[in-house]
Amino acid sequence: MDILKHKSFFNYIGPIVFTIGLISAPNQAFASNTSPTYTVKTGDTLWAISQHAGVNINKIIELNPKLVNPNYLKVGQILNLPVQDMPKAASQLNGSPLISLQTVKQTVSSEQSSTKDPKQKIGQGIISTGKKLLGKPYKYGAQSMNPSSFDCSSFTQYVYGVNHIKLNRVASQQATQGQNIDKGQMREGDLVFFWNNDTQNQKGLDRIGHVGIYLGDGKFIHCSTSDKGVIISDINDKYYLKTFICARRVIL
Repeated sequence: MDILKHKSFFNYIGPIVFTIGLISAPNQAFASNTSPTYTVKTGDTLWAISQHAGVNINKIIELNPKLVNPNYLKVGQILNLPVQDMPKAASQLNGSPLISLQTVKQTVSSEQSSTKDPKQKIGQGIISTGKKLLGKPYKYGAQSMNPSSFDCSSFTQYVYGVNHIKLNRVASQQATQGQNIDKGQMREGDLVFFWNNDTQNQKGLDRIGHVGIYLGDGKFIHCSTSDKGVIISDINDKYYLKTFICARRVIL
């Protein structure tokens, strides 16, 4: 059938012509069930791999449970990648499957949306995890990866860990991870560091006595003190303006 001779296949809107009919697609266009893999090379990042493969970074993380820290890949490491399935055929024409252009458009649009900013998605996942712990009690020296109680750094370690990112146990050592970020460039999920009464006279990393997670809009979540536990505070509060040291971005 010559589609170009049938006007019912086209709808003219303004200066643009949109095809709304069905087009024939060869049978071989449909993906096999073989699960693809990727071998990590020098300079690779999970973000770059997901963009090259055209898949959601979170799907890669889900398929690789042994990937402890998505920010640190080893050369030669083999990653499982999601199988990219073509849309199912609605019917056939002369033995070939028919695919709706609208279906294809929606599929592509959805995939583009899901891979638009994986870093932002990870940051939002960290925030979501942190907010579920609001009100949890403070306990100095709390056990690592134990959600029943926290001190400031075990809280950030736990929240990041649930989202597949490994943090050091102590606040001063967490401040060595990732990269330094200007305060005005902070985004959701960044770590924020402060001094406290016990560390204000120390130097270097030893001056860091408290850590929290930036939420955006000038707010951060942290495990504060024994009488407050996990709370949300304003980073522009007078006390935190005075004690702020730096921000670090581990989600690279």
